[in-house]
Amino acid sequence: MQLCISLPSGKAALSVSDIQTLVDANIPLLEDTLVGNLSYYSDNARYETGSLAVTQVEQLSEHLYSMTYRYRWTIFNGCLDIDAAEQSEERITFTHSGSQICFNTIDNSRPSPSDEL
Repeated sequence: MQLCISLPSGKAALSVSDIQTLVDANIPLLEDTLVGNLSYYSDNARYETGSLAVTQVEQLSEHLYSMTYRYRWTIFNGCLDIDAAEQSEERITFTHSGSQICFNTIDNSRPSPSDEL
């Protein structure tokens, strides 16, 4: 699955710092896809909105890049009656084609019972 961000015209040649600036400006559009479904931790796991931050962007080849990001999430522990806060760090690759940046996302949604059969 891919998620793409269209770039302003005339932005075909971008430096790594320019790309990170563009990604940072589009975090609200990317949050849901980059964080994904936290139910593999627990049905009670919740993403802390606004906590996603890009920590590094590096160029792997001419049009391929890697991005490292982190975010916070909480989970309610009913046995102890407390919320536990966690931080995750993820890495994703993306391509820059000149007119858009396309992230290679992983669908981590919980399968339905029919998918498991």
